Amino acid sequence: MSILTQYTFAVLATKNSGDLGGLQTLLDETVKKLKQASNEKCMLIDEKMMVELYPGLFPNVRKLQNDRANNVGPPFIKIRRRVYYRPRDIDAWIAEQERLTEIFLETRL
Repeated sequence: MSILTQYTFAVLATKNSGDLGGLQTLLDETVKKLKQASNEKCMLIDEKMMVELYPGLFPNVRKLQNDRANNVGPPFIKIRRRVYYRPRDIDAWIAEQERLTEIFLETRL
């Protein structure tokens, strides 16, 4: 079971017990770990971790692979047969998508 899945179960258990202080502490710890992961310059994220960290963008590995094949996903690095992503590249790609959406909405008005 991944760390993110463990946190999700812990958040749900804390929420169901009504301990909101514990829930806030757990959420703060999760955010801290995610920020630490994105700040490390040499860290690479594999496909499975991408799906865990960004479930709204990539609900499964197949969607991520299809986007990559169609050149619409974030920049990636291929080492032998494995594909990796840099957190800073992912953040930049998400910001770029946001700007593209704003431009699209402005042209429709």
